Amino acid sequence: MQERITDELPDKSRGEGKKPQTWSESEREQIIRYVDQRAHEAINDQGSNAVVECRDRALVYLLAFTGIRCAELVHDSNDDRRRGIYWGDIDYSNCTITVLGKDQKREKVQFPEIAHTAVQRYERVLNPPLDDWPVFPTSHSPSLYKTARDATDRDLNDEDVMTVLRETGTAPPSISTTTVRTILKDHCEKGDIDVEGDFEYLKPHGARRGLGKQLYKDSAFEYAQKALRHSDPETTSEMYADIEAGEVATVTDNVFGDDS
Repeated sequence: MQERITDELPDKSRGEGKKPQTWSESEREQIIRYVDQRAHEAINDQGSNAVVECRDRALVYLLAFTGIRCAELVHDSNDDRRRGIYWGDIDYSNCTITVLGKDQKREKVQFPEIAHTAVQRYERVLNPPLDDWPVFPTSHSPSLYKTARDATDRDLNDEDVMTVLRETGTAPPSISTTTVRTILKDHCEKGDIDVEGDFEYLKPHGARRGLGKQLYKDSAFEYAQKALRHSDPETTSEMYADIEAGEVATVTDNVFGDDS
């Protein structure tokens, strides 16, 4: 079981000779633009009922800008300890999200303000009844009914299960890592996202690599390492060795280039 758990939280691809996916700036911009438009249209049409569209927008923003691992963000079916983040884990003031990290320790993930609006708008439409409520609750009926039956003796046949859970203060399960991949695949297809390389859709871990690469290029190695929470700096350096090589090539050209 431990091996399966570790596989859900990779920092390096286990693909067979295939370079791991890294969201490019273009890919990130495309999917952000799509979920923004989708959420705005749903809010205009449905108001506070635009929960799914706002959820998906918040999900994409968190993946794109925090460096969080998918199995830290939502439920991992391979590890019951990984229940996903809850609203009490989000700290807007200090720009952090507390997660169960790769080493099974609670740790802080950076939560930049660029992602705040999407999450706050989603929080308003979702209206979670308590802090100990998953940020991304499942809509899977069997899971909801099972949770509700464990919390009450009521006959649930004619009742809104989610209402029962809210009234009893019983938190539903989070969506799963599989669901997140399904959501991203659906948006890439419907949003006509131009996915680069041989990949079928934008995968969650590619967002993490893409963020690190952007920070590495535009800011500093130190910030990329901190955002990705690599305990060993060598891990970050190995991931983006191609950038370092390219920068060295530029310097070499500047030193030895022909100025004529």
